[in-house]
Amino acid sequence: MIAWHRYGPEAGMPLIALHGIGSSGAGFAAFAIASARRVLAWDMPGYGQSDDADIGDLDAVAQALLHAAPETFDLLGHSLGCLIAGRVALLAPLRVRRLTFASPALGHGVALPDLSPATKDRMGVTDMAAFAAARAPRLLARPEGAALAQVTAQMAALRAPGHEAAARILSSGDLLADARRLTLPADVIVGAADVITPPGAARRLYAALPLKGAFTEVPEAGHALTVEAPEALATAMMETT
Repeated sequence: MIAWHRYGPEAGMPLIALHGIGSSGAGFAAFAIASARRVLAWDMPGYGQSDDADIGDLDAVAQALLHAAPETFDLLGHSLGCLIAGRVALLAPLRVRRLTFASPALGHGVALPDLSPATKDRMGVTDMAAFAAARAPRLLARPEGAALAQVTAQMAALRAPGHEAAARILSSGDLLADARRLTLPADVIVGAADVITPPGAARRLYAALPLKGAFTEVPEAGHALTVEAPEALATAMMETT
């Protein structure tokens, strides 16, 4: 079963929001309020309130999303969610009205079952609380207060099956390769202080797009845009519609 976090009005074109490797659909709450639109944020299989599933393949995750999603939707990927969003748009371009990549993780392009070194570091993590305490500050330009507490709590709540499946997707995915084959415009948004998926990587993605939307760099924001700069993210998306 796929769990959805539903925000905003019940009518209108839905915006499907896909979270990153260290979050869940709950992480889009502040963004949804700022956007004032209908937002459907899933918990990826193995995350949040979704069932665990043996899904470590990008196509399988994209198909699971398409099976559970409305017929037509706008699509926002954040971080790892960009890899999934890009594949969804390739598999079903007529179902995606608008595509946005935020804080885009490009993937390592390592063929399964091999793993990239970064992925190997994530595998076998048993103490999620310690992992979150060490990693969460790097996701924020200003690692303090409520934002740090929220990012840390989301990461500490990760379950090993979902986290490891997501790590495999991050290892095997190649967003630049997928982007070159897209047949619809896409927008790219990144925090100026993002050290996880830095602006330079986001510019590479934007350059690879055959049909370019807007490129937005959010000042004084890190990787966790949905938590640290939800209003700026919502504004950037409104300005491109």
